[in-house]
Amino acid sequence: MFDTLIMIKPESELPVSEMQAMLEKLCLTDHSLELSQGDSGFVIRRGQSAISILFSQEPHVVEESKEIAEAFAVPCEGCYSRYELEAEVVDDEIFNDFIILIDILAARSELVLFDAVQGKHIKQIMKKDESQKTSKRIDFSNLSSLDEKWFDS
Repeated sequence: MFDTLIMIKPESELPVSEMQAMLEKLCLTDHSLELSQGDSGFVIRRGQSAISILFSQEPHVVEESKEIAEAFAVPCEGCYSRYELEAEVVDDEIFNDFIILIDILAARSELVLFDAVQGKHIKQIMKKDESQKTSKRIDFSNLSSLDEKWFDS
């Protein structure tokens, strides 16, 4: 299960209509995704798997934002509204959809993403993932010194 809080900074907003437009655009890129809207949010379905995106502006959101900021050093204190993303992953494709959605949202400066399962700011996770990527380069500088018979076959 994946559980991510998409907290909206106090001086910003992400209206439900704008979230809907982003989700519709994502679903247009892959026709096997189905988007539906309910009273409190959206559901993206792919076969048996689903990602739920629920909007919350309840009084507890401010308190939880403060607690997350203090406990995990995430810059979210004062956030009074958020989207809650949850996914039960049944297959790799819905996992990829979840990651694409997180990438889209993480690029927006008015949002703070918090992985509730790992207890980390998404940017910390992404930074760690980037630092673990190492490109192995082959040094071809000494290629001219190799015996030519290696290449004459």
